[in-house]
Amino acid sequence: MRKFMPLLAALVALLMAAGCGASGNPESGESGLPTVKVSTYGANLPDVALLVAQQEGFFKEHGVNVQTISFQAVPAATAALKAGDLDLVGSTGLNQAVANHSTSSESQKLVDVVAYFPTGVWQLFAGKDWKISGTDLKTRLRSLKGAKIGVPALGSEGHLVAAALLRWAGLDPDKDVSFIATGLGPEAVASFKTGQIDAVVHAPPYTQPLLDLGATLVYDMTSDTQVSFLNPWLIGTYLATAKGAQESKDKLAKFQAGLSEAIDYIHNPANTAHVAEIWAKDNQAVPLDVLKKTIEANRDNFSPNIECSALTNVQKFAVNAGLIEKSSQQTCDQMVWSGAAQFKKN
Repeated sequence: MRKFMPLLAALVALLMAAGCGASGNPESGESGLPTVKVSTYGANLPDVALLVAQQEGFFKEHGVNVQTISFQAVPAATAALKAGDLDLVGSTGLNQAVANHSTSSESQKLVDVVAYFPTGVWQLFAGKDWKISGTDLKTRLRSLKGAKIGVPALGSEGHLVAAALLRWAGLDPDKDVSFIATGLGPEAVASFKTGQIDAVVHAPPYTQPLLDLGATLVYDMTSDTQVSFLNPWLIGTYLATAKGAQESKDKLAKFQAGLSEAIDYIHNPANTAHVAEIWAKDNQAVPLDVLKKTIEANRDNFSPNIECSALTNVQKFAVNAGLIEKSSQQTCDQMVWSGAAQFKKN
């Protein structure tokens, strides 16, 4: 897997969005309130907490403005963070481990400020014309031998997870299948629909649209507990540089409070329909009823908590994938900002 080392720059967070630059929803203009600049990657499932916090005014209630800036991928957003153009970057535990491995300056290492969707989201689907045999997971995965598998990007987390799963099942992901970059969202669904790929790595809310095309769900990270090297996982966390977190500790504490309130709001089943409506304003590619069902199925997966066991697990994964050296693994205390102690769970 050390062949992935040149692809570290392609390691992306969960999801990618079209366009790059300031969004049209800066939550600015409130006199006297500090502004937190945050990266986004499109209106995908983990982004819902941020959308709700903005729409319902939770950030302003806690005394902070939030300006969202859209990026296509995490590496560009991380560069902006280190350049001082962002206060927080939405990322993953795996991306954090890789970024810190390549950073010698302690002040520039990334620290977790608050999580928002710490559960893994990746799902692996086979097309309707691809026969998946067997009932146990390893047999079902081996059925993909010879398949062309769509992934968000070559070297992305979705790609790495799929390759690790296939290797665990007894296949050689470098020889027994071929991976094709198809992006995420409608573009990946379109490639799947037209038969350009035999299988695809994707994430909610596109589960139902893929199933409607006759897809077979082979693996679901959101509910799996069988594959130990993928459980627990940290998929959605806001990161700052160590130096930036300390310099902006007051406004980041206010951001934490606003996001936590939004997550509590999402957890209440009475708010599900309204949460889906908020989401639909920024995600018009998926029907409202599908967004609502996605929230119902995943509301408990939203959390501000940062699990130390997940950080340990993703670093072990990174070592086994040849992304970092074993000696560069960090402790939970090193990876989590001191101002996030209330969210740190052992």
